[in-house]
Amino acid sequence: MRQHIRPRRTAATAAALALSLLPLAACGSGSGDGRTQLTVATFSDFGYQALVEEYEDAHPDIKVKIQVSQFEQHHQQLTTQLAGGSGAADIVAVEEGWMPRFRESRDEFVNLAEHGGAELADRWLP
Repeated sequence: MRQHIRPRRTAATAAALALSLLPLAACGSGSGDGRTQLTVATFSDFGYQALVEEYEDAHPDIKVKIQVSQFEQHHQQLTTQLAGGSGAADIVAVEEGWMPRFRESRDEFVNLAEHGGAELADRWLP
């Protein structure tokens, strides 16, 4: 079994990038209180809560909902959601080993580089 160890900084950088691009990356849905709800799906606790609170304070019209699933279940659900054409979260964490499978569905994803993400490329490992 291959184990991936990621520095805490990488997770924080991913969170900052994801949250900074939320309004660009997804349409979201109503949260029931008049705010747009954006859903972020992860396969473990990425430690996003403080960033979510900061983001919501800066964007009071947006509510961020975090969905956390077990690793295998998370990726299998995304596979099913993409095949069915609905149900995926607005932003979804994907472990690098699963990327080849999801590249087959590239038309289902938003290229964040086309929405300002390329300007943040220096925050990522090569």
